[in-house]
Amino acid sequence: MKKIMNNKKIITGLIFCLCLPLIQGCARLVAGEGAATLLDMKKDEAKKQEMLNREESNFQAIKAAAQKQGLKIGMSAREAEHMSAPTLIVREEKGWRWMYQGKGGKVLDRPKIYLFFDENYRLAKWECVRIDNGCE
Repeated sequence: MKKIMNNKKIITGLIFCLCLPLIQGCARLVAGEGAATLLDMKKDEAKKQEMLNREESNFQAIKAAAQKQGLKIGMSAREAEHMSAPTLIVREEKGWRWMYQGKGGKVLDRPKIYLFFDENYRLAKWECVRIDNGCE
């Protein structure tokens, strides 16, 4: 009986010793995935910041054009696009609306400039929203 108990202890010890490296390897793998996830998040944050900087640059360019009377009713969408790329383009009932968005706090509170184009892609009107020093 003592021999059987000793054998059980030996077998249990061997199983534990054989499985220990496997358990450690799994722990390293999980920790490695966590580190990779953090790196991915950091890369995503850098991409997000780059996108926001580009949007701000585009917003400032179109704002400057508006302040210098560079936006002319009847100008083509292609001409406006050469000035600056919009943040968002929305199809509307009678044409298109381009939105340019600046930096700010919450998305809904950010300064914006809207360009409204007719079906022929000609600027019909434009408006500034939440811009402190105006753009007309």
